[in-house]
Amino acid sequence: MSIKHYKVEVTRTYCIDVVADDSDTAQAKAEIHLDAEMLEGTEHNLQTGDTVFQVYDVTNTDDPFDPNY
Repeated sequence: MSIKHYKVEVTRTYCIDVVADDSDTAQAKAEIHLDAEMLEGTEHNLQTGDTVFQVYDVTNTDDPFDPNY
């Protein structure tokens, strides 16, 4: 049995209501709000769907790989 290298992409979808003058400002405000929710451990309240995991086998590829997790 050989050990392989995998990259796992984790995608979550959040919905955050923001009042702003333009879309760039709205995105910046939403990011600040989400970061604060993550620090508090309450970001799951903003999640609007299931967490999606996509797994990629990067064994024997030139993809940068850092297994220090």
